[in-house]
Amino acid sequence: MYKKLSLIAFVAISSFVNADDSNLSIEILASQIDGTKTTANAADDVLVFYKDAILKADSAFFDRNSSLLTLDGNIESIGYSGTKEQTNHMVVNTLTNDTKSDCLFLTNENDIWLYTNDAKKYGNLYFLGNTMLSSCSLKDPLWKMVFDNSTYDDQNELMQLYGVKLYLWDVPVFYLPYLSFTTNNERKSGLLFPKLGYNEDTGILYEQPIFWAPYANWDIEFNPQIRSKRSVGLYGTFRFADSENSNGEIRLGGFRDFDNYYETNNLKYKNHYGLEFLYDSSKVFDLPLDFKDGLYINAIYLNDIDYINLQKSRLDHFGVTNFQESRLNYFANNNDYFALLNAKYFIDTTKESNADTLQVLPSLQFHKFYDQIYTLPLYYSADFTFGNYYRTKGSTLQRADFTIPFELSQSFFDDYLRVTLSEELYATKLFFGGVTSGVNDFSFASNTNKISFSSDLTKRYENYTHVLQPSFSYSNLGSTKESPLDYASIGLEQQKLYTLDLPKEQYRFTLSQYIYDNNSELNFLERMSQIYYPNDDYDFGDLEHEFGVNYKNFNISNQLLYSYEFSKFRSIYTNASWHNDDVYLGLSHAYKKDIVDELNEIAVANNINLDTTYKINKNVSIFGGVSYELDNKNSKFWNFGASYNKDCFGLSASLSKTSTPTLTQSGASYNDSINFYIQLKFIPFATVGSTR
Repeated sequence: MYKKLSLIAFVAISSFVNADDSNLSIEILASQIDGTKTTANAADDVLVFYKDAILKADSAFFDRNSSLLTLDGNIESIGYSGTKEQTNHMVVNTLTNDTKSDCLFLTNENDIWLYTNDAKKYGNLYFLGNTMLSSCSLKDPLWKMVFDNSTYDDQNELMQLYGVKLYLWDVPVFYLPYLSFTTNNERKSGLLFPKLGYNEDTGILYEQPIFWAPYANWDIEFNPQIRSKRSVGLYGTFRFADSENSNGEIRLGGFRDFDNYYETNNLKYKNHYGLEFLYDSSKVFDLPLDFKDGLYINAIYLNDIDYINLQKSRLDHFGVTNFQESRLNYFANNNDYFALLNAKYFIDTTKESNADTLQVLPSLQFHKFYDQIYTLPLYYSADFTFGNYYRTKGSTLQRADFTIPFELSQSFFDDYLRVTLSEELYATKLFFGGVTSGVNDFSFASNTNKISFSSDLTKRYENYTHVLQPSFSYSNLGSTKESPLDYASIGLEQQKLYTLDLPKEQYRFTLSQYIYDNNSELNFLERMSQIYYPNDDYDFGDLEHEFGVNYKNFNISNQLLYSYEFSKFRSIYTNASWHNDDVYLGLSHAYKKDIVDELNEIAVANNINLDTTYKINKNVSIFGGVSYELDNKNSKFWNFGASYNKDCFGLSASLSKTSTPTLTQSGASYNDSINFYIQLKFIPFATVGSTR
């Protein structure tokens, strides 16, 4: 049975402690307690309540004069924050809160444990001797970190380790003379984990990130890099958050190839450099009339696509190709209106100069959302767009378009049939610049008439719901006006900048149907659209068809576009997948051709893709994939590998073939490479691996 410390001794201890710190108190419970005015001695099932911890020991001794609390034998300390300590001897100075322990074992709520032969605490600093740390089981841990000594700053929450050795299955795999990290989520300046890799073409890769975070709202990362067979380079990234609604990144970098690599590979550029800027804001101004706005910038300037290829941590742009796009979007909208300011700048890295590349600087769009006119069944919307298509060499264009569609819509036969009459008014004004012949401006206006019949039918069955949406419409071009000349006479340069695509008289039939189960999950969909042109040589336009099936573990979908004019498919996209708890199998096919005429067509894609994963057991999985070009009869991409995962550790390794765009003296080409990738996860600390 526990006995509380005698009243006289307890009061003496409490009064002594509280004289120096009103927030500090000690309470000792034990089976045997002896005490004097200056000391207390407890044995057998001792419990000590001290600050924010509960201490359990075989014996405890408190000396009022020295303010020392000494614990011995099977000591366990349980902190209210979830930590737990075990040792055989502990001395606590209750005045300074300094602590000394022998052979300390510590674990926390994240199942991270450490064992050290010596532990001391002085003020805010903790000092550990030779220590072992892991998050795996105590017996034969999969991984462990051993360090000679360490220091932990409780105030700055900074851990510094010296002589760090990392073991996998008792095999040393990594050594660092020094390692520092924070124990909170705040960023700290210092060296980040290096990036290592190997490529047969460029050799050994080593990149050492250097991180500088002087303030909470911005930081800078420098990434010096060397590839043993190819190049040296450096890029720096400035990240910032200028408000609670916005953030951005600026990156500047340059790489220089070695003479031997540059000459052997016949590259167009020896130096590869660039500047990148990303910015995203969900609120720029405080606008009236319930308007909300936003700003998005994705910009890049580069001399060569290898500037992107050589980066191991890329910013998010519009694809890794020789043709790069920069974009600025500013929008503002409320429930009635939408406005957009857009600018696009293109860089074709295959050209010596982009002076003749047409840029969009800028374009404007104003849109009035679909609205009803009073209480009449009459609806309208409105669009105004302006585009400035500019380049320093060659012809330019300024274009303004105005569109207003009106709709009169009414339901009949208890909503089984909806009839819609519509009239679309359209006008455009063009101003040409830099042209050598022909007109300097051109105007066009037209109206288009349309009538449509549609229905939205739903029927519920015992196990599913069927939705059917047929639609039939007829439209034709009304009157047109062109000035100062008709389109055919405005000039060839003008026609290259602007194509007048007049609406044709047409009948359009569309059919959509959907099947849902009783949980509102979509099991089947089909959409079809067919146009008939009564005045064309080829009556039928392209057939569009799409379907998809989702049934239990099986999914399949298909989209196709068929040309009656050329009796050929323009595109076919098919995806199928099946999965259960242990297996995933995905198969897809992509086919697309740009058909110019009966004799000329450009093959854009014709490849089949396979992706699979097999879970051997709860810890081990294997995976693989391949993309095979059917026309060229070769694989442009493949990879296979395996992964091992447990609660405390993960290992993944793969071998892959990739193809990246490059620029040589002969023009644009692709460079195939074989890559090996390995990744180690030390849960919950970090992920370390080679770069792809």
